[in-house]
Amino acid sequence: MKEIFGLKFIDHWNIVIFIMVIIVAVFGYQLYSLHNEIQYFMSIQEENQRIGPPVEEEFDVLLSTTADKPEDELPDIEEIKSYLYQRIEYINRIFVKYSYDLRPENALSLDEIENRVDSVFKYAEEYNHLYPDTDYRLVGLYVTALIEHETRFVNFRSLDDGISFGVPSIRWTTVDGLSNKYDVSYNRDDIISNTDLQIRFAVLYFYDNLSRFGCTEKAIISYNLGHNATLAQERTETYYFIVKGIVSYYLDFLQ
Repeated sequence: MKEIFGLKFIDHWNIVIFIMVIIVAVFGYQLYSLHNEIQYFMSIQEENQRIGPPVEEEFDVLLSTTADKPEDELPDIEEIKSYLYQRIEYINRIFVKYSYDLRPENALSLDEIENRVDSVFKYAEEYNHLYPDTDYRLVGLYVTALIEHETRFVNFRSLDDGISFGVPSIRWTTVDGLSNKYDVSYNRDDIISNTDLQIRFAVLYFYDNLSRFGCTEKAIISYNLGHNATLAQERTETYYFIVKGIVSYYLDFLQ
């Protein structure tokens, strides 16, 4: 009688059958994972076709530092938020459905989505004095796009091996720096569940980058990759195109 992993087998054929079952189970899990990935990307493609044109068509616009819409062309704030409630609900639901680490109960309620989107624009307006050359509604769209790309508005307790956290996927060191610079106090235990405060720091960080560099391109890539990042790097260029493309996507639909 053979023993493997604490299991006793009468003969070699039982061992062979056991190994074959393990192989089939592993192969089946890989197929299931691949199926989920395909379903997720197909869902995103369907959403792209339903809401607006592919962002690739807008690359010439995205490369321009003057591509931001002037204030008189931006929609009313309530119209913007109403659209984003629907957009984030869809993106979050699809993300949770096909994520290995999340369960259906992790999908956000409409109230949670509205509160988080409202927080973005509330602080975009409050801190607009840090960079008044840009309309706060546009800043709100940028921060919304950043969060959509980073977390789909899910409140992760820990990201990047504990370096980052929360709805905006912001670094603890960034929060510490902003807290000292702008005198915004926080408690580490409380902020984990306080999504409004998390988003406050995210908006403040974006404005801090805008005032530091004077352009949205640098503010976008610095949000994720630090102040030394440049568009000459492949990774930063990709990140910039994704986020700026999402903003362009919002505006295409809102026109």
